[in-house]
Amino acid sequence: MSISYPEHELHRQEHVKLIEALSRIPEELAAAKERELDVVHKRMTEFLHRWLIDHVVRLDLRMKPFAGQFKAAKTWPGWGG
Repeated sequence: MSISYPEHELHRQEHVKLIEALSRIPEELAAAKERELDVVHKRMTEFLHRWLIDHVVRLDLRMKPFAGQFKAAKTWPGWGG
Protein backbone atom coordinates (compact mmCIF):
# COMPACT_ATOMS: atom_id res chain seq x y z
CA MET A 1 0.00 0.00 0.00
CA SER A 2 1.35 3.45 -0.83
CA ILE A 3 0.08 6.84 0.16
CA SER A 4 -1.55 9.12 -2.40
CA TYR A 5 0.12 12.23 -1.09
CA PRO A 6 0.93 14.94 -3.65
CA GLU A 7 4.04 16.10 -1.76
CA HIS A 8 5.37 12.61 -1.08
CA GLU A 9 8.65 13.15 -2.95
CA LEU A 10 9.37 16.44 -1.14
CA HIS A 11 8.66 14.71 2.16
CA ARG A 12 10.91 11.78 1.28
CA GLN A 13 13.72 14.15 0.27
CA GLU A 14 13.52 15.87 3.65
CA HIS A 15 14.13 12.52 5.30
CA VAL A 16 17.03 11.79 2.93
CA LYS A 17 18.61 15.13 3.87
CA LEU A 18 18.20 14.32 7.57
CA ILE A 19 19.88 10.94 7.14
CA GLU A 20 22.74 12.55 5.22
CA ALA A 21 23.21 15.14 7.96
CA LEU A 22 23.11 12.49 10.68
CA SER A 23 25.61 10.33 8.83
CA ARG A 24 28.15 13.17 9.04
CA ILE A 25 27.99 13.31 12.84
CA PRO A 26 30.57 10.57 13.52
CA GLU A 27 33.00 12.36 11.18
CA GLU A 28 32.46 15.66 12.96
CA LEU A 29 32.90 14.08 16.36
CA ALA A 30 36.09 12.31 15.30
CA ALA A 31 37.51 15.53 13.86
CA ALA A 32 36.59 17.64 16.89
CA LYS A 33 39.16 18.25 19.53
CA GLU A 34 38.00 17.59 23.08
CA ARG A 35 37.35 21.27 23.78
CA GLU A 36 35.13 21.45 20.68
CA LEU A 37 32.86 18.57 21.66
CA ASP A 38 30.50 20.88 23.53
CA VAL A 39 30.17 23.05 20.42
CA VAL A 40 29.50 20.02 18.20
CA HIS A 41 26.98 18.68 20.73
CA LYS A 42 25.18 22.02 20.93
CA ARG A 43 25.08 22.35 17.14
CA MET A 44 23.70 18.80 16.76
CA THR A 45 21.08 19.35 19.44
CA GLU A 46 19.94 22.62 17.85
CA PHE A 47 19.86 21.03 14.39
CA LEU A 48 17.76 18.07 15.54
CA HIS A 49 15.38 20.23 17.55
CA ARG A 50 14.93 22.67 14.68
CA TRP A 51 14.54 19.85 12.13
CA LEU A 52 12.03 17.89 14.16
CA ILE A 53 9.87 20.88 15.05
CA ASP A 54 10.05 22.37 11.56
CA HIS A 55 9.47 19.02 9.87
CA VAL A 56 6.47 18.08 11.97
CA VAL A 57 4.84 21.51 11.70
CA ARG A 58 5.72 22.20 8.09
CA LEU A 59 5.45 18.78 6.47
CA ASP A 60 3.97 16.07 8.68
CA LEU A 61 0.83 18.02 9.52
CA ARG A 62 0.19 18.57 5.80
CA MET A 63 0.02 14.80 5.43
CA LYS A 64 -2.65 14.40 8.11
CA PRO A 65 -5.65 14.55 5.73
CA PHE A 66 -4.12 11.73 3.67
CA ALA A 67 -3.41 9.52 6.68
CA GLY A 68 -7.06 8.46 6.83
CA GLN A 69 -6.32 6.08 3.95
CA PHE A 70 -4.56 3.81 6.42
CA LYS A 71 -7.17 3.69 9.18
CA ALA A 72 -8.95 0.75 7.58
CA ALA A 73 -5.69 -1.15 7.12
CA LYS A 74 -4.53 -0.26 10.67
CA THR A 75 -0.98 0.05 9.42
CA TRP A 76 1.35 2.60 7.94
CA PRO A 77 3.62 1.79 5.00
CA GLY A 78 7.06 0.69 6.07
CA TRP A 79 6.05 -0.01 9.68
CA GLY A 80 5.47 -3.70 9.12
CA GLY A 81 2.04 -4.74 10.18
